Amino acid sequence: MKAYTTILVCFLLAGLVLSGCGYYSTSGRKAGDIEKVYIPFLENETAEPEIEIEITHKFIEGLEHEGTLKVTPEENADAILEGSVVEYANIPLTFSNELQAEQYRVLI
Repeated sequence: MKAYTTILVCFLLAGLVLSGCGYYSTSGRKAGDIEKVYIPFLENETAEPEIEIEITHKFIEGLEHEGTLKVTPEENADAILEGSVVEYANIPLTFSNELQAEQYRVLI
């Protein structure tokens, strides 16, 4: 199970990094013979309710936008990507003059 978590974390981090790089084409890359993947909801090991749903949806959106892998139902998939959200923190980053948080940094 650790290998799946490591792979998922790598994919999530790559998706987050690539989403901030503007236009970037990955059409020439393939993941071996894997073209279609099934992504079940991540497991939530944090106290944050339903964070796994939001992260799973964003992960799927990122893969669909990138276009390298097609997200499909489990019965049509070449591979299954599984993982867990093991940590979540919403840290205040900037404050107003009244000492109220105005911006946050989210760590996942």
